[in-house]
Amino acid sequence: MKKLIPILLIISSSLFFTKEVLSLTNCSGADSSFWNNCFGSLTFPDGRQYDGEFKDGLFDGNGVITHLDGEKYVGEFKDDIANGQETNTFSDGQKYVGTFKDGKRNGQGTITLPGGDKYVGEFEDDLPNDQGIWTFSEKTKQLARECMVKNYKDC
Repeated sequence: MKKLIPILLIISSSLFFTKEVLSLTNCSGADSSFWNNCFGSLTFPDGRQYDGEFKDGLFDGNGVITHLDGEKYVGEFKDDIANGQETNTFSDGQKYVGTFKDGKRNGQGTITLPGGDKYVGEFEDDLPNDQGIWTFSEKTKQLARECMVKNYKDC
């Protein structure tokens, strides 16, 4: 059941996102600092792009940030900061699905690493707080066995 909670939260926020976006007008004007209660797109000098809701010129509500390297954040914002449910996919294949608070992973979430290692549980200040379960890939298990044989020297 605990594994289903983040998935259900993402689905429900996606449904909310769809409803809210449909009821917003498109942002108008060249200066995004004046965009309020609207849906717009903003491209930054480094190539990142934000598509989503604005309030008082800030990211506020549901949105998507896409980076040139393929990293993608889909989730909720409050005053330009990630807050709420989100899915963050990184260019190296790492993926986080869960809660963000004040721009950091906080609360329930799941992180899957490129090699297949996975943590499902609580996060605090952007890090797993070990109130969860780690599942390790066969490769990680083999490395651990090799380290044990070496008595943890050079590991």
